[in-house]
Amino acid sequence: MSIKKITATFAAIVAMLIAMPSFAIGMATYPQLTNTQDEYYNWVEAVQQNRIFAIKNSTATAGAFALYLDDKEIAANRSTYSIAENPAVYKGLRQFAGETCAAFKRQDEGSPYKQRMNGGTPLGDTPQRTPFRDQYDIQIKNVTGKGMAFDFYSTMKSKDSSPSFPMNRMGFFYGMGKYNQMTPVLTVNMKAYLRIDGANRSLYSDGYGTYHKMILPEMSKITGSANERSAYNLCYNQAKLLMPLPKHVAEATDDGW
Repeated sequence: MSIKKITATFAAIVAMLIAMPSFAIGMATYPQLTNTQDEYYNWVEAVQQNRIFAIKNSTATAGAFALYLDDKEIAANRSTYSIAENPAVYKGLRQFAGETCAAFKRQDEGSPYKQRMNGGTPLGDTPQRTPFRDQYDIQIKNVTGKGMAFDFYSTMKSKDSSPSFPMNRMGFFYGMGKYNQMTPVLTVNMKAYLRIDGANRSLYSDGYGTYHKMILPEMSKITGSANERSAYNLCYNQAKLLMPLPKHVAEATDDGW
């Protein structure tokens, strides 16, 4: 290839990047959901089968949530439904989605970094950088209800291909429905506890938490919000839970895998 052609190609790429909205460039840095390596759940198949639920304590959502936890051994003679039917679970998940979108809005407008929008104060003049890439682990602790407590958190320490990596873009695959390859998919880790005499005792026999994925509104809507409060409310109200069948359940029902 001649120098002129190389120069023209490079110039075209630079022009395309300049023309692209900043949110599109930002989403392109996150791994695709299609590249997630998960031995327990098939996330792409969950989208194809429309296993997408409102984040609220409804019969449909609680049933899917309890089934999602089917592999998890629950302590203290509790069932998966004791977690799945607890309103505090859905409150915490929605708060987590809201805080994530508020961070994206702060990044987009160059506002100072805060650990949380609700009750958070700017940490000096440091601007909000790319959530889950350059900066920002979210923690929402001790959301309580019905004698239980829940912690919600993310970590940037997970590998990009890990199912617990905090942010993915949808990627491209057959049967995506209304979503596109840049649709944000947020992952939150959750620990559940039984409240006993003012202390928290893990409800999971193995002591480990679980991870849950939420489909967020398009990034153009998040960054197009009037301010971080509007971005928070947008995702608090519109994020959806993506809940595939566990592998052994899907195999038993011939519903995938």
